[in-house]
Amino acid sequence: MNTLDSTLPVTVAELATLRKSPRTGNLNDETDLINTKLWENPEYRKWFEALWASDTIEGSFHDDDHEAARMIREYAKEHQFPIAANAKIASIMRSLGVVHRRFTGMSRKERQQSVRGERVVMNEAAD
Repeated sequence: MNTLDSTLPVTVAELATLRKSPRTGNLNDETDLINTKLWENPEYRKWFEALWASDTIEGSFHDDDHEAARMIREYAKEHQFPIAANAKIASIMRSLGVVHRRFTGMSRKERQQSVRGERVVMNEAAD
Protein backbone atom coordinates (compact mmCIF):
# COMPACT_ATOMS: atom_id res chain seq x y z
CA MET A 1 0.00 0.00 0.00
CA ASN A 2 1.33 3.41 -0.94
CA THR A 3 1.08 5.85 1.99
CA LEU A 4 0.44 8.66 -0.48
CA ASP A 5 -2.44 6.74 -1.99
CA SER A 6 -5.91 7.99 -1.02
CA THR A 7 -7.26 4.50 -0.34
CA LEU A 8 -7.80 3.35 3.20
CA PRO A 9 -5.82 0.44 4.61
CA VAL A 10 -7.61 -2.88 4.42
CA THR A 11 -5.73 -4.90 7.03
CA VAL A 12 -4.64 -4.17 10.58
CA ALA A 13 -1.02 -4.68 9.46
CA GLU A 14 -1.45 -1.96 6.82
CA LEU A 15 -3.11 0.29 9.36
CA ALA A 16 -0.22 -0.21 11.80
CA THR A 17 2.29 0.96 9.20
CA LEU A 18 0.49 4.32 9.06
CA ARG A 19 0.72 5.04 12.79
CA LYS A 20 2.50 8.35 13.37
CA SER A 21 3.72 7.57 16.86
CA PRO A 22 4.53 4.23 18.40
CA ARG A 23 1.79 2.72 20.47
CA THR A 24 2.92 2.85 24.04
CA GLY A 25 1.52 1.57 27.26
CA ASN A 26 2.97 1.55 30.69
CA LEU A 27 3.69 -0.99 33.40
CA ASN A 28 0.24 -0.56 34.93
CA ASP A 29 -1.39 -1.34 31.57
CA GLU A 30 0.65 -4.49 31.05
CA THR A 31 0.18 -5.58 34.66
CA ASP A 32 -3.59 -5.13 34.26
CA LEU A 33 -3.65 -7.25 31.11
CA ILE A 34 -1.50 -10.00 32.61
CA ASN A 35 -3.42 -9.98 35.92
CA THR A 36 -6.62 -10.55 33.93
CA LYS A 37 -5.04 -13.38 31.93
CA LEU A 38 -3.71 -15.10 35.07
CA TRP A 39 -6.73 -14.51 37.31
CA GLU A 40 -8.48 -17.84 36.66
CA ASN A 41 -5.29 -19.73 37.52
CA PRO A 42 -5.63 -20.84 41.18
CA GLU A 43 -1.83 -20.89 41.52
CA TYR A 44 -1.82 -17.15 40.79
CA ARG A 45 -4.97 -16.14 42.64
CA LYS A 46 -3.89 -17.88 45.86
CA TRP A 47 -1.36 -15.09 46.50
CA PHE A 48 -4.21 -12.62 47.07
CA GLU A 49 -6.62 -14.68 49.15
CA ALA A 50 -5.27 -13.98 52.66
CA LEU A 51 -7.04 -11.23 54.56
CA TRP A 52 -4.70 -11.30 57.55
CA ALA A 53 -0.92 -11.57 57.67
CA SER A 54 -1.19 -14.76 59.71
CA ASP A 55 -3.01 -16.41 56.79
CA THR A 56 -0.46 -15.58 54.09
CA ILE A 57 1.37 -18.35 52.29
CA GLU A 58 4.88 -16.96 52.70
CA GLY A 59 4.34 -15.19 56.04
CA SER A 60 3.55 -11.63 54.95
CA PHE A 61 1.47 -9.72 52.44
CA HIS A 62 4.69 -8.35 50.97
CA ASP A 63 6.07 -11.82 50.32
CA ASP A 64 2.83 -13.10 48.80
CA ASP A 65 2.60 -10.01 46.57
CA HIS A 66 6.23 -10.63 45.56
CA GLU A 67 5.34 -14.12 44.37
CA ALA A 68 2.37 -12.83 42.34
CA ALA A 69 4.60 -10.17 40.78
CA ARG A 70 7.17 -12.83 39.92
CA MET A 71 4.46 -14.81 38.10
CA ILE A 72 3.47 -11.67 36.20
CA ARG A 73 7.06 -11.08 35.11
CA GLU A 74 7.47 -14.71 34.02
CA TYR A 75 4.24 -14.51 32.01
CA ALA A 76 5.41 -11.22 30.48
CA LYS A 77 8.68 -12.78 29.33
CA GLU A 78 6.88 -15.76 27.77
CA HIS A 79 4.18 -13.68 26.03
CA GLN A 80 6.02 -10.60 24.76
CA PHE A 81 5.00 -7.93 27.25
CA PRO A 82 8.27 -5.97 27.10
CA ILE A 83 7.67 -3.45 29.88
CA ALA A 84 6.63 -6.00 32.51
CA ALA A 85 9.22 -8.50 31.28
CA ASN A 86 11.99 -6.05 32.13
CA ALA A 87 10.46 -4.48 35.24
CA LYS A 88 11.72 -4.99 38.75
CA ILE A 89 9.54 -7.12 41.01
CA ALA A 90 9.04 -4.13 43.35
CA SER A 91 7.67 -2.06 40.46
CA ILE A 92 5.27 -4.81 39.41
CA MET A 93 4.10 -5.11 43.03
CA ARG A 94 3.25 -1.39 43.04
CA SER A 95 1.43 -1.77 39.73
CA LEU A 96 -0.56 -4.68 41.13
CA GLY A 97 -1.76 -2.37 43.90
CA VAL A 98 -2.90 0.16 41.31
CA VAL A 99 -4.59 -2.53 39.23
CA HIS A 100 -6.47 -4.02 42.17
CA ARG A 101 -7.67 -0.59 43.29
CA ARG A 102 -9.39 -0.29 39.90
CA PHE A 103 -11.83 -2.97 41.07
CA THR A 104 -14.36 -2.51 43.86
CA GLY A 105 -13.71 -4.75 46.83
CA MET A 106 -10.41 -6.18 45.58
CA SER A 107 -7.96 -4.70 48.03
CA ARG A 108 -7.18 -6.59 51.20
CA LYS A 109 -8.19 -3.59 53.28
CA GLU A 110 -11.62 -3.43 51.63
CA ARG A 111 -12.11 -7.16 52.09
CA GLN A 112 -10.99 -6.95 55.73
CA GLN A 113 -13.72 -4.40 56.36
CA SER A 114 -16.59 -6.24 54.72
CA VAL A 115 -18.99 -9.06 55.47
CA ARG A 116 -20.69 -10.75 52.51
CA GLY A 117 -19.53 -7.91 50.29
CA GLU A 118 -20.99 -5.17 52.49
CA ARG A 119 -18.59 -2.70 54.07
CA VAL A 120 -18.64 -2.70 57.86
CA VAL A 121 -17.96 0.64 59.50
CA MET A 122 -15.39 0.14 62.20
CA ASN A 123 -16.46 1.81 65.45
CA GLU A 124 -13.84 1.77 68.21
CA ALA A 125 -16.38 2.83 70.86
CA ALA A 126 -18.66 -0.17 70.25
CA ASP A 127 -18.95 -2.83 72.95
